[in-house]
Amino acid sequence: MAGKAAARKQLIPDLGCFVRVVGDGSVGRLASIEGDEAIVRYFKGPQEAPYEETSVPVADVADVAEYVPPVNTRVFWRDGGQWRVGRIDAAPIDGETDFVVALPNSAGAILDPASFDVRWDRPIDDPFLFLKAGGTESPWLFDLRSQLLGCVERQRMTARGAEGLLASSVEIHAHQFVAVRTAGSSEHCRFLLADEVGMGKTIEACALMRQRAGEDGSILVVVPHHLVGQWRAELSEKFHLDESVDSLRIVSSNMPDEWPATAPNMLVVDEAHHFTRTGGSSDETRGQLAELARSATHLLLLSATPVRSNEAGFLDMLSMLDPSTYDTADVDGFTQRVQERDRLARIARSLGSLDDQFEFSFLSSQLAELFPSDASLGRLMERAKKCAQADFARAIARVRSHLSNVYRLDHRVLRTRRGHLTGGVFAVRGRTRGRPFTLEIDDPTGDLRFDLLEFVRTQLAIALDENVIDKRAAVEIFAELAGRCSSLPVALDPVENPEAAIETFAGLLEPAETELFRGLLASTSKRQDRLLESFVRELSDLVAVRKVGRVVVASAYTETIEMVSELMIGKWGAHRSALHSLRQSRSENASAVERWETDSTCSILFVDSGAEEGINLQAADLLVHLDLPWSTNRIEQRIGRCDRYDGDRKDAIPSVVAAYGEFAYGAAWFEFQADAAGVFDRSVSSLQYTLATIEERLTLDVIEAGPETLRTAIAQFRVELEEAEATIEAHDALDSIDVSADVAALLKADSDEHFSEALVDWLGGIGCRARQVRPGVVSFRCKGRPQVPRPLEITINRYSDVPLALSRQASVRGGEELLRAGHPLVDAIVDHLRTSDRGVSFAMQRHATTWPPVAVTRAELLVSVDDRMLASVADGAALALLRDLCSESLPTQHESVFFLIDGREADHPSITRSYDKSKGDLNLASRPQLREQLIGLVDWEELCAGGNEMAKQIVRGRIANRTERSRTVDEIIEKMVLALDQRRLRLGEHDRSESIGVDSVDLPALERVLSEPRIDVVGAGAILLCDSKRLHSDV
Repeated sequence: MAGKAAARKQLIPDLGCFVRVVGDGSVGRLASIEGDEAIVRYFKGPQEAPYEETSVPVADVADVAEYVPPVNTRVFWRDGGQWRVGRIDAAPIDGETDFVVALPNSAGAILDPASFDVRWDRPIDDPFLFLKAGGTESPWLFDLRSQLLGCVERQRMTARGAEGLLASSVEIHAHQFVAVRTAGSSEHCRFLLADEVGMGKTIEACALMRQRAGEDGSILVVVPHHLVGQWRAELSEKFHLDESVDSLRIVSSNMPDEWPATAPNMLVVDEAHHFTRTGGSSDETRGQLAELARSATHLLLLSATPVRSNEAGFLDMLSMLDPSTYDTADVDGFTQRVQERDRLARIARSLGSLDDQFEFSFLSSQLAELFPSDASLGRLMERAKKCAQADFARAIARVRSHLSNVYRLDHRVLRTRRGHLTGGVFAVRGRTRGRPFTLEIDDPTGDLRFDLLEFVRTQLAIALDENVIDKRAAVEIFAELAGRCSSLPVALDPVENPEAAIETFAGLLEPAETELFRGLLASTSKRQDRLLESFVRELSDLVAVRKVGRVVVASAYTETIEMVSELMIGKWGAHRSALHSLRQSRSENASAVERWETDSTCSILFVDSGAEEGINLQAADLLVHLDLPWSTNRIEQRIGRCDRYDGDRKDAIPSVVAAYGEFAYGAAWFEFQADAAGVFDRSVSSLQYTLATIEERLTLDVIEAGPETLRTAIAQFRVELEEAEATIEAHDALDSIDVSADVAALLKADSDEHFSEALVDWLGGIGCRARQVRPGVVSFRCKGRPQVPRPLEITINRYSDVPLALSRQASVRGGEELLRAGHPLVDAIVDHLRTSDRGVSFAMQRHATTWPPVAVTRAELLVSVDDRMLASVADGAALALLRDLCSESLPTQHESVFFLIDGREADHPSITRSYDKSKGDLNLASRPQLREQLIGLVDWEELCAGGNEMAKQIVRGRIANRTERSRTVDEIIEKMVLALDQRRLRLGEHDRSESIGVDSVDLPALERVLSEPRIDVVGAGAILLCDSKRLHSDV
């Protein structure tokens, strides 16, 4: 046993040597061992009480080798009566123990490790103690440090909860910021991102993934197969997340066999509505995803589908977020709950178009009738009635915000609608009917195709009447064949063998009927030559001769688009067009689109159904429909590829539709799309479930009575669709989040050029020079080893010669990593500055016509809301809201103060200007003898002893005199009172998902916390003013 104890003792470093304590990270000296405890002496800095001893378990220093300070470590030692500062220039070699230490002005010293100290890895509480002890640096370095700390603190404060947006290569928009901050501030991030198509759900999800990427556990992204590459590119190019290093995996939603068996830390599901009972996936696949969703700590579902007309599917998505609250079997109960909101939703929608108080009085009476116990709503409505007309819009916005906050379906649904709240930035191009609207094609096969479809229609009608086939199967058969008959005859090639192509339909036919079906198909194919000649002539005249710009020519069928592409190449050459086809690889299709977008000679892009999802074609000047699939939603998807946000482009995308002779079914379907659905005039994406239901009814009517049914139903269904659209929009408006958050503070912090300048200069000061790659982008290269600790050196070397963006605009344009808080290089530098003593204090001499010297003290301070005090007056969701409000309205402020020893502020420009040695300013850090002589002529002890508190007192006085802060505090408290009332209402009547108790806020204490912010002195310096001539003659 004694041997084992002795062996154990030998594994403990010698007393007096440097150790790095496990779990702490700070460097200290092992002072003694007392039983199971080790006493570690830490060096706080060159001050009157420089050491602090701490007891740690022996296990935290046992089995740890003696710590050898690496090159560039700052060291301190006593030299007579003063502190000296240097950096290790070379470690001991060949069994030696002494270190080579570099001193200012190229001087040096050889020191035994027992003779110097290494400062612990903790922030400096009082920089004035460093100033007093002589631990000063260049005033230039002092300024850079203060600027960097202030800028980064403002970035972090204003981006709190949305850090993933700040450091990524994307623009910052208010609605995305609010969505990311709302989800990012939640301990368990489980939300449905439900923005309209094109509003940036993917951006929001990627930002939240970046914020969680550093946590333990993996991130799994399940996306449609055709979007896997797009997601990989988005995450890599804009958010700089890589599957190989960030525990990130992107899998196809079409391949559930490749999904992991165990749940990830974070699960992201794009197009989540595909995994609902209305989405088309199998029960087994839905169950597999639901299990992963239940087990994941964080869950993001992405879907723009509305709740109205899709109650069952929406319930499935809410159940994935919270299975304990939402029972998927209770569709009737959930549907009733949704329908009960119809009246409120319509009122809320009407509030968005009000412009006078008279109309509001009518709506407010309806709201008072609906919610008689909602006192907060009553107060907001009374203010709106009595306010000045100039303030009416803002007052109405508060009423709408209250309705959304309290009566939204579920607070896990984050939805934003296009409109004035997003400033029109995400407005799509819009759509219009082309001129001409139709491309008239002479069609000698029209009567044959009509006979073919009539034959199918009558057979299906008989089968339905005899209950041989179910309604859905009949609709699917007819819709498929009707769509193909409305295209070029080549689209019918896949159905030449009805047994293989439409198995269900083939089973309905007698042998003689099968032969008739084949005969009609064959006759149609034989008579298509004249049709194709007419088609090529008309299409060439439209898209080639008239030179309308970039054109997308679309068909639902690969056979059609490939034939048309070949015919046009034969007439105009391969250089004029590109092809996007399901029969090509993903890379071939991507190259085709790129050539069409960038090659001025390639103006036509031919696309089949493979381009209905996953690609952006907003560069198009014209969209030509060779056919219209028998599905409004597919036509919507096709047009939606072109009707997208495209910068400043305001022109609507025109559609031209091919009309083949007198084919009655095709003409009737076109009229229904144009005049009932209105798909060529505006987006109908919100109507997808309503349209699917209507089209099933309508197709059954067509099967029973023929194509004329389509024309007679136009007026009826137009009204039905308009009513459904109004209801859906009203519910979406009610469920939309409030995007009125002020992002001005974040945008100001993000665009502060002082940050970029200070960062570049600081890196230059340690030997890393910047080279401009292009405007807003630089790369750094160190000349020799940078004068920083080894961990920071490793991080800096990682980015050596790597182009990095200083401006967001440059980063968005070029994809370079953006240097902001949250970037590893910036965070490593700032963490170093917070704990290092370098640049914390300075002393300088400046010429003035005075003698003896006058000391002016300078202090740099950060003013912020004390987060620890906030946590003492609020908790839970209330605390999260408070933090958001403070980040938005009371961001961290950087204050500089100059004052005399008696506390009077000094503000003359000759005092407050920056250090400039060309004007005779002298850095006393490199002149220790001169410094000692000068401070002997002023009351140095008193200046340093009271400087910290005096600087804080001056800033407190400034804050007390700023009336705008008092107003801001009042506004925050008012918002908190309203938020608490809204939360109580939700808990009492509506939002069953919020099962925790009402958060309490101590409002009087909150007012004190906000009015008396935390003030931290982060730097201190002394400017010694005196006559330079007297200085050289007397000193």
